[in-house]
Amino acid sequence: MLKKLAMLLVTLLPWQVRRRLLERHFGYSIHPTCHIGIGWIWPRKLVMEEHSRIGNLNVCKDIELLHVGAHSVIG
Repeated sequence: MLKKLAMLLVTLLPWQVRRRLLERHFGYSIHPTCHIGIGWIWPRKLVMEEHSRIGNLNVCKDIELLHVGAHSVIG
């Protein structure tokens, strides 16, 4: 329960702050030119290559790896 509350709070933070937290505390690999909108994006491992984007209101949970290639867009 507490982990889900923390995940919700991280989701609502401004992108630059959220990106740093996702990289440091969740071990995600996010290129500086990437962006994730407001959504529930919580795979066990995330790799986002340059200029990739995940739009708002997307859900990604309970998967081992989400690898978003260069210049790719989800949602």
